[in-house]
Amino acid sequence: MSYISWPAFILSFALGVFYIYMSLPKQRIVTVYPTQDNEDYFNFRDKAHNCFRFEQKMKACPANDETLKSIPMQT
Repeated sequence: MSYISWPAFILSFALGVFYIYMSLPKQRIVTVYPTQDNEDYFNFRDKAHNCFRFEQKMKACPANDETLKSIPMQT
């Protein structure tokens, strides 16, 4: 003797999971810019899943502008 109607159970379970999935709030992307105060708190990961941290070093600017290099942004 079966107390559970399996087709009704599977259908109601699938509809419940679908409803929960659709009712979740959208995830927000938070952009964090490192500063002197928070550079020790964050690890960053690029699209290749390489983890890294930022280190700030004070450096004097060169007198000759021709020695400066332009590094393109990685996307």
